[in-house]
Amino acid sequence: MDGTATSDREDEGNKTSCPSELRFVRCGRRERWRDANLARQEIHFGWSEIPYSLLQRNDRDELKDHITREYSARRFANESARKTAVSNSLRELLDALEPERFTWITIAHDKLWWCTAKKGIEVTTNESDTQGHFFARCDRAWSDQSLRGELLELKNLPKSVSVMSRYQGTLCKPKQDESIWRTIRGQKDPAVLQFHTVRDAYQTALRAMVERLHPRELEDLVDLLFARGGWSRLARVGGTEKDWDLQTEHPELGERAAIQVKVEAGQRELTDYEQRYIDDGRFTRLFFVVARPRSKLHPKKADVWSRFVNRDSRAANTTVGARDTWLRKANSLRRRWRLPNRSCGPLCLSTEAKRFSMR
Repeated sequence: MDGTATSDREDEGNKTSCPSELRFVRCGRRERWRDANLARQEIHFGWSEIPYSLLQRNDRDELKDHITREYSARRFANESARKTAVSNSLRELLDALEPERFTWITIAHDKLWWCTAKKGIEVTTNESDTQGHFFARCDRAWSDQSLRGELLELKNLPKSVSVMSRYQGTLCKPKQDESIWRTIRGQKDPAVLQFHTVRDAYQTALRAMVERLHPRELEDLVDLLFARGGWSRLARVGGTEKDWDLQTEHPELGERAAIQVKVEAGQRELTDYEQRYIDDGRFTRLFFVVARPRSKLHPKKADVWSRFVNRDSRAANTTVGARDTWLRKANSLRRRWRLPNRSCGPLCLSTEAKRFSMR
């Protein structure tokens, strides 16, 4: 409880250094004022049909009457749509005339930018591609970094941030404002942090379960995982085969593989397996699968598979051999033979590992 309360107070401290309300601004039709805003540290707006004297008075009734007259000459589907358009335009204009009340955000060059504004507005000589009808000067300059100095690239931000670029009006109040504030502060979503904690605990437990499998159970698990990747078993798992535990082929790729499965092994076992391999044309690939490698393995012929649970992935998964190469070959064959789409990419371990570890 104390940690949460402290975090909340820190959040509020970061937030109160800027106006607490957010507004997204489009920077003109087709974002034509975007670069001017960033270069001049200004926020430009349109409404060229409204006289500057009327903007200065900032009288709600006068502005509404003027906008209503302007919109009366435009075509709308019905009267209700006209009233909605007038209401939206008036609300946006009133926000623009008091820019100091908000923290302003926009999207430019695939990044989120934010700033604050000084009180009051200034009019321009005429609206053009480089300036609006009136503008506000920045108090806190436009920035594409969080309060912690992290670059606010859209590819690393929540979808609720990037979706704002679809808004067609002049400005709006973002719906997911708390998510955007977390982005500006450089903080993680509590739900995301909880997910990472639970995921890491799950992967740790799953890794321990796989490492405790009986050799025959590990062979069964490997057989299932290769089968889910499109590999078909040629010989039964284990048995009396001296040099490998599993023979399998991939019909779509035209490859045949020999697989050695070990619960625990080191470089000596790997080297011995590779030396005993005779290239008689039966196999195009060798796989050496080990649940608990005793040391770092340096293969010369075999594809080593030792990470049943990938710590860096977003799910417990594994990759069978050179996955990217297989995918390119598989896609080429699918297009040539018009085969159905079958996955030979990441394979989920959860179901199989639970099945064999919880016996």
